[in-house]
Amino acid sequence: MINLKPYYKEFCRRIHRLPLTRDMISRLMAITKYKLVTVQPYNPKFDKRKYKNSIKLLDDILVDEKYDKLHDLLDVIFKTTIPVPAWKTAFLTMPFLQLQDHWPQVHAIHELTKVRAQLKPYEEALKEEANEDHSVMKFFNLSTTQDKDLPKLEMTRSYSKGQGSNIKEIVENVAILHKFIFKHSGVLDVKVPPLEVLYPTNKYALPIHHKAREKLFKEKIAAIRNLFKALRPIKEEDLQILYEFAIHRPSGSNKPECAINTRFYKYMIKKHKAEEKSLAPIIRHYLRQKKLIPNDHNIRKIFREYVMKQFYEEDKNVYRISWMQNFYENESSLLKSIQLSDYKENIESTTGRGQPTQ
Repeated sequence: MINLKPYYKEFCRRIHRLPLTRDMISRLMAITKYKLVTVQPYNPKFDKRKYKNSIKLLDDILVDEKYDKLHDLLDVIFKTTIPVPAWKTAFLTMPFLQLQDHWPQVHAIHELTKVRAQLKPYEEALKEEANEDHSVMKFFNLSTTQDKDLPKLEMTRSYSKGQGSNIKEIVENVAILHKFIFKHSGVLDVKVPPLEVLYPTNKYALPIHHKAREKLFKEKIAAIRNLFKALRPIKEEDLQILYEFAIHRPSGSNKPECAINTRFYKYMIKKHKAEEKSLAPIIRHYLRQKKLIPNDHNIRKIFREYVMKQFYEEDKNVYRISWMQNFYENESSLLKSIQLSDYKENIESTTGRGQPTQ
């Protein structure tokens, strides 16, 4: 049985030094405890590879000072515990060929011409390919007469033929989420591939080999799956917590729930002093010369970048982009805390004009 206590301590030591709030650290500790401590005593599900990747993520932030990795850490804190919808789980795990009859597919020749005489050879070649006999018995010129006394061989794996409507619904859900991500690709800062599979022609304006078309289809499905794995929705209430933290100014108001962990600054000051003596001169000169400890404002700027690139599911298949679209937005949001009437009264009192001039 594996002793997980040393691994757990390594995580705890690093987590309590992160530039996060008290609530975020508590969430990350709960996730760590569940992964490392809450395991079956006689069947521990411990993966050293995942442990090393997680430790590396924390070391990238604390040791190498790659603060952009905070975005990946926030994904772990706020998105790991969100249950994945059934349709998305099915889409990410089902075989490619089950989607082929329902996925949108476009042949390039249909986009280039509508002339029937030019399309006829292409369509006839597709029909011949669909009706082609792939019988092994016929290929080797073997007899196809079956002995009635022999029992029929049963399939080792059953394929349900009543899943057509279910797969169609999965593809519709995929299309809705893809359309939303494609529309907001600029805000989400991601390159979104088209949903449709485009099949080119060969140099004779005939269909390419079916293996080549199958490869293009698999590549398209894999690209959409990777997109959905990289972009996951966040809970609306968690987005509100991150928004309030990102726009908070300690000089304007004192909110303990928005305060950054003070252990982070103590650790970084101690680390920088130790590096002045321990690091090699060339590393200290070229890699650490411009590494400054980020202040409160710079850390919140990193969180603002993260909040702006988030989206949440308001209702089933109804997605909303983050309401924070101004990077320099502070805690006094005009849309939420100032009424339009109060704004007009303030303008009138400062200009000294109660009525507009004729």
